[in-house]
Amino acid sequence: MIILALAAAASAITLPPPNPFLSQGAPAVTHNDSGASDAMPVEGPREQGPVAPERVKRIPTGLLTINYAGLLRYPGGVQATWNTNNNRVTKIRIDNGHWEELASLPIEGMTLLSAETVNAHLAAFDRAASEAELRGYLARALPFYAETQAREAGIYSMTDERGQFYVLTRSAILVYGQADDRDPRSAVVLLRKWTIPAALKREEAARALLLARLERSGQGQNAELRRGIGMMRDMPLGINMTYDGHIVFSMVGGSVVVIDREFRNAPQVVTVPGELFTNSLSVDPDGGIYAVGDRRMHKFVWRRGKLSDRPRDGAWSSPYDLTENPLPGVRGGGTGSGTTATLLGFGPGEDRLVVIADGQQRMNIVAFWRDAIPRDARRQPGTASRRIAGQMAVTMGGIADPYIQTEASIGVAGPYAFVLNGMAPQNIKPDLDNLLVQGPFRTPPRGVEMFRWDHAGNRWDSLWARADISTPAAIIPVLSTISRQAYVMGWDSEGWNVTGLDFDSGRTETRMVLGRSQQFNGAWGVLQLLPDGDVFIPGIAGPVRVARQR
Repeated sequence: MIILALAAAASAITLPPPNPFLSQGAPAVTHNDSGASDAMPVEGPREQGPVAPERVKRIPTGLLTINYAGLLRYPGGVQATWNTNNNRVTKIRIDNGHWEELASLPIEGMTLLSAETVNAHLAAFDRAASEAELRGYLARALPFYAETQAREAGIYSMTDERGQFYVLTRSAILVYGQADDRDPRSAVVLLRKWTIPAALKREEAARALLLARLERSGQGQNAELRRGIGMMRDMPLGINMTYDGHIVFSMVGGSVVVIDREFRNAPQVVTVPGELFTNSLSVDPDGGIYAVGDRRMHKFVWRRGKLSDRPRDGAWSSPYDLTENPLPGVRGGGTGSGTTATLLGFGPGEDRLVVIADGQQRMNIVAFWRDAIPRDARRQPGTASRRIAGQMAVTMGGIADPYIQTEASIGVAGPYAFVLNGMAPQNIKPDLDNLLVQGPFRTPPRGVEMFRWDHAGNRWDSLWARADISTPAAIIPVLSTISRQAYVMGWDSEGWNVTGLDFDSGRTETRMVLGRSQQFNGAWGVLQLLPDGDVFIPGIAGPVRVARQR
């Protein structure tokens, strides 16, 4: 009876429909699915206590890993997945508890880090007895590594239904496959490459835009922010797949692009003047493409082979609340939303929405009508647009900090929307310093909150908040619709932990204590579940698998 009850509860939680052109059986894109839900219909852990070292496996592929993507199946039951970072693409065996590198290939144009070098960096991170010692090492060995190396490749990736793996770099889309799809140990090969045309890049315009905004905010002489703007490149960032099998990606400088998977035809491009796209994008089965800019929320439409931003085709653009003062810390000087647009509402009678956190210093959770605004819908008090279906302040249970903000996208499962605070009290630069000192040497951000959309009342309800949960390094949570838990990478007096919180009550159902090693620092990455429910941590020194109790 308990199993039936759990199954019934899970079935009531709708997720985006499977995309037939994406890999099935595991997350296929960086935020798990086409709707960027960061939710999975997989049973996760339910345990509390220290995790024995033999339950932990790590592969030292490089520094700063984001996610795994896709499920590769072979004769005899062997299964594998793809993983990338800024220097290599790796095929990893995952069946029956395996966590083994099967093959890898360096990413062209990037600096390859050997396993020995990665392990040496990790040892130095863990050996540091003070913040000064750690930051001194970073200044000598890895100066501005996140800004100049980590962002250059592998932030967003995707696996299609053929098992082909798409990786974005600063200048191209690279598509990888296997020398022999039937042999798990066959070599990783580069199948094709599409170089981003120079005409698509708007670096000078984007930098000028940011400098003008900086002047208007009164911080035009801020050397740190000006240096960050100088390092900015217009490059592809977010990637997804339309439900008819076309690649869609965004450019930081304000463009959205659709191109066929074989790169045979010219791309179709929409550019939004005065806008930057610094997050990924989501798509729906009807051709909607959702991209949150740093000024407005946008819906583009891909239909009958045409990309459109015209309202008569169903496209729209809406303002949302933001600050004109550059946000510090993990937000890196941004002023708009730090979240990928996430789709909510796929079941019969459910409102069809797209959800973000806005750009206020103390953010709101905001839901926009995805399609035509209902005739009886009224503009909500205090909102920037009639397009906004509902908006509610994120308070994390009453935290009084001047900033409640995030780079971690909102996890959405059915009507539930889970938000974490990613803003540390102190502003720390460079970015790798910020990611590594939170927790071990500086007070990390604290606070998570669960909201639920009321489809009958067309409003947000805050179900619960936990101000005691600290979540360093902007690690994106994962929601299990089977376990009905929101899992986060936390930090407390015992070091890193994976904490699972009940959807409805916020009660701690899982607390896997991992210890203080920085191998568990999932900097910027996506916490995920493997198909068997083990935990994937996007480790700063390579991907980590943590076996759950069985």
